[in-house]
Amino acid sequence: MNLRLQVLECIEKGISHRKIRDELWVPLATISKRRNEKQTPVVHNNLDEFKKYTYKDWEVEAELSALEKAVEKLSKRFWIEILINKENFSVPIRVKVEPYRWGNKDNVLVIGDCHLPYTMDGYLEFCREQQEKYDCGTVVNIGDFWDWSSISYHEKIVEELNPSGEIAQAKQMSEDWYYTFPETTILDSNHWCLPYRVARTAGLPRELIRSPNDIYNAPLWRKFVPELELHWVLYTHWTKGNALDKCVKEGVNLVQGHLHSCAWVKWTKNRNWTVFGMQVSTGIDYKRKAFDYARSCPSQPMLGCWVVLDKWVLPIFIPFPWI
Repeated sequence: MNLRLQVLECIEKGISHRKIRDELWVPLATISKRRNEKQTPVVHNNLDEFKKYTYKDWEVEAELSALEKAVEKLSKRFWIEILINKENFSVPIRVKVEPYRWGNKDNVLVIGDCHLPYTMDGYLEFCREQQEKYDCGTVVNIGDFWDWSSISYHEKIVEELNPSGEIAQAKQMSEDWYYTFPETTILDSNHWCLPYRVARTAGLPRELIRSPNDIYNAPLWRKFVPELELHWVLYTHWTKGNALDKCVKEGVNLVQGHLHSCAWVKWTKNRNWTVFGMQVSTGIDYKRKAFDYARSCPSQPMLGCWVVLDKWVLPIFIPFPWI
């Protein structure tokens, strides 16, 4: 509903002018003018028809200007991006999820393989919700942050994005992840290092390739590391075999990603200590064509996120609820 009709509806309900002004950010003089109108015009989706039927041109422009000012004020107040589509007179809203800054550093949130821009809708909000629920002050992204399907060694998928389109969408989505999880450590992985692998195939030295922070449009303080050892737990993207194999072989608490169809926590004990292996899966939209290379796998991807509480005492798998 456009701003004019919202004002008229509020007037019909008997809402006071001051309350309408505070809620819709419309001047009192405009509200009084609208009150004197005798009938509510029909609204058309096409803005040109809408102009001819209801307003003079200057009135439409003034209405849009007032709406833009209200949108700007709303954006500053609630940290959201609002895009005004004047052609259809619609206001789609893209919300930025606020970060959780007061978590316990001994509790770790583990985010699965995101494969931007082919991430499942709602996965960021789901991870943020679990971070606050389990009071996690440390965040680890297990790897495969970007997918790079357009430059991978698999057969190219013509139905998906070309390299420029994939990079543009992934950068835009990355900004949301950087904003919501400002202190995340992102692990190296097989998809993450595709630009360097392709450069090596072409015979280019590493010195000619930009740094990960430049490629991934990340702040300079953003950490990209091969693996992370934290609180007696080793976080890595992939090894030979699954997490339990390496956990038993090396006698360490291990959190590993890469295998999309596996999500579990298993404990093992020897003469000296008890350790666990946690297999982290993914948060991808697995119906996208970009993942056709895994269609032959009999198991479906397991979506979710993971937490390791009290440094290493309690590892938990949390399944994604909307699948």
